[in-house]
Amino acid sequence: MTFFFKENKKEDTSLQNLWDTMKAYARGVIIDYTKKRNIKQKKTFNLLEDKYKRLEKELQKTPQKKDIKTKMEIIKHKMGLSEKEELAFARPILEYSSSVWNPYYVSDINT
Repeated sequence: MTFFFKENKKEDTSLQNLWDTMKAYARGVIIDYTKKRNIKQKKTFNLLEDKYKRLEKELQKTPQKKDIKTKMEIIKHKMGLSEKEELAFARPILEYSSSVWNPYYVSDINT
């Protein structure tokens, strides 16, 4: 934001114009951050999924190895945490957008 305000001085434009431009700039920064975060999460999830599939094939070849099962359980747990993290981030956004677009929306968070 400091970069934005250094480049866009209030003497050069109206306050309303500056405010609208700043909101658009902030949206762009947020969208860029969210995109990068989502790509990173998806990549991590895919790596875990690939590792799980490899261990599954290895377990089929040698079913007596218990350490493989343990590794698979750990990976499955990490995948579950990754999904929960994604849902935890998305829920407030969905709650907000539902309340903004639907005036009759009632949140069930506190019930």
